[in-house]
Amino acid sequence: MNLYLTTTTVIKLYVTDGQGNATPIQTHTYTYDPNYGCGGNTNGDYFTWDNATVYFAVTDRFKDGNSANNVNYGRTTDLVGGFHGGDLAGLTQKISEGYFDSLGVDAIWITPPIEQIHGHVPGWGMVPEFQKHFGYHGYYALDWTELDANMGTSNDFKSMVDSAHVHGIRIVMDIVMNHTGYDTPEDMTEFGWSDCTNWWSSQWIRKDDIASCAPCWWW
Repeated sequence: MNLYLTTTTVIKLYVTDGQGNATPIQTHTYTYDPNYGCGGNTNGDYFTWDNATVYFAVTDRFKDGNSANNVNYGRTTDLVGGFHGGDLAGLTQKISEGYFDSLGVDAIWITPPIEQIHGHVPGWGMVPEFQKHFGYHGYYALDWTELDANMGTSNDFKSMVDSAHVHGIRIVMDIVMNHTGYDTPEDMTEFGWSDCTNWWSSQWIRKDDIASCAPCWWW
């Protein structure tokens, strides 16, 4: 069923089984608050996911709105696998300019803005432009409770969401819960886990040869 809900909507429904038996028709009337949804619009433009146009933005590759946050945590650069400067401020700027309005966008799905591993894993073979693969995409999580400094601050995040709501746009925040980022040598050293042979113990892994499970230098 594809239904756009206006201020007052009457829904009639019934259920049938495989034998053709049907329940009595039920009628329900729903009245919605005019301020419901994004932006507090009072003109009846209520948000609905039915036929919504969702724009997927890899935040780091979208727009650099604040060049002052481009280098953090001692990260170096890589033409393909490095951070390129896109941030929450850049998204806010394009929202405010009406860019997404012009595309008819109802929701913006952003890559995870949480803090990523500080180091890198190997790039693609011998390709000189891709030697270091950082978590610019947001899928190498280090801390789920903090924003990555390359993305901006909590105030930047709030400004982006508020700006989106003013334009009647929802923000969908991507998140990965089933794995963390890789244990890179840079992160292991920074957080005091540089002795790889003592990283695992029998409390964490059922293996006699614990030393062979050391995560450092897995490449």
